[in-house]
Amino acid sequence: RDRWQAEQVAYLLGKLQGAAEGAGTLLDNTLLLWSSEVSRGNVHAHDEMPFLLAGHAAGWQMGRTLRVTRRAHNGLLTSILQGLGGANSAFGDSQFASSPLGL
Repeated sequence: RDRWQAEQVAYLLGKLQGAAEGAGTLLDNTLLLWSSEVSRGNVHAHDEMPFLLAGHAAGWQMGRTLRVTRRAHNGLLTSILQGLGGANSAFGDSQFASSPLGL
């Protein structure tokens, strides 16, 4: 199942990269987030969650791996909102709300 999903994400990214839009491509104007509900399904863990971000819509540097520890993923969602022009300083349940990651 994971392999098939990864293949579908790769296919979508290839199509976005291959579609011209303005002076660039659709991928230049897209931010794709791919993740899972849990980091380890056997215990329903939420620590060390893997996230994949692709595209350049938020102006972030891609092609790198970041390890962010001891932070709720709400900080990533807040960063995405702000990167796309939102003014939110937090996202989601206030118990897990955290400041943007500064990507």
